Amino acid sequence: MEAVSNVYNYFLSLPMVFKILIISLIVADIAFSSLYGIVGKYKKLYKVLFPKKKQHKKTSGRTSYKAGKAN
Repeated sequence: MEAVSNVYNYFLSLPMVFKILIISLIVADIAFSSLYGIVGKYKKLYKVLFPKKKQHKKTSGRTSYKAGKAN
């Protein structure tokens, strides 16, 4: 518990610019991580609700060989 109070006292002794910078970095990190989580959930939901229809590949002049099979 004493270590926590030491860190807190050190934080308070820092200049105002550093305090603002550290707090803004923490807030930005939390905001971006939660935003990324929300975006990921909506992407999954979107894929479930609107599955892509499989498009038929138009083969070009060259044929590609994957694992011994021609496309």
